[in-house]
Amino acid sequence: MRALSFIVLMALSAAAQSDTLYCAGKIAQVIVYGNGNLMVLSTWRSDWTVLCNLKGTPSIDSVTCSHWSSLTSMAFKDGATLGLYYNVPTGTTCANLPTYAKAPVPVYLRLVSPK
Repeated sequence: MRALSFIVLMALSAAAQSDTLYCAGKIAQVIVYGNGNLMVLSTWRSDWTVLCNLKGTPSIDSVTCSHWSSLTSMAFKDGATLGLYYNVPTGTTCANLPTYAKAPVPVYLRLVSPK
């Protein structure tokens, strides 16, 4: 019974330390590395952020990442806004979101009309 109580308390503690975050803005640059990493330089972060890996990872498969690559390219080309939704530690903002490979994996990407 103690072990079960400990597990429940740990789960509740972890849930209390996470938050959701929605970041939106323009894409200034898009890059795909030879290792498959899809990265963007965005107005909401002003630094490079890995979105996913085109070869696939346990959290984002290669098909989804390929679609995300298309969305980021369209947003860049059309000047549209791209929105990303994250599950992140409490206190994380779009401005202090970790960058490069330390960036959290988005839950989803959303392409918003350029108008």
